[in-house]
Amino acid sequence: MFQLHQQLVAPAEQLDPESGLIRVGGRLRQSSDLPPDAIHPVVLDPAHPITKLIIKDCDDHLHHPGPESFFAELRRRYWILRGREAVWKHQHRCPKCQQSRAKPIIPQMADLPLARLRLCKPPFYSTGVDCFGPYTVKIGRRAEKR
Repeated sequence: MFQLHQQLVAPAEQLDPESGLIRVGGRLRQSSDLPPDAIHPVVLDPAHPITKLIIKDCDDHLHHPGPESFFAELRRRYWILRGREAVWKHQHRCPKCQQSRAKPIIPQMADLPLARLRLCKPPFYSTGVDCFGPYTVKIGRRAEKR
């Protein structure tokens, strides 16, 4: 009875004899459609330099998406311990991710010139009318306004 129970319960982590890496056990062992890396992703340390390079490469490959979709794509092949934190740290250091998150800066308006500050005059006191508009003159192959 104990042996039967032991076979039904999958171990949380298992050592891959071929590569020597720790892989996550799971409930997808019976799936024939998924690749082995998706069934048993490799467990990675978030502070290791190779893990940081994997995160950077995946971020560049996916063109700097949001953190949740990026983390979901990483989880397809790798199980990074404290993965959301590692993704967050990378995206806050990545210049292209910072650009995509940046808020637009509203430009400050310059002061009005004196010609537009005629406060005690009626509306349209001084106006200009362009009766003819600019002419398009051809110089060689290009056209210029004159």
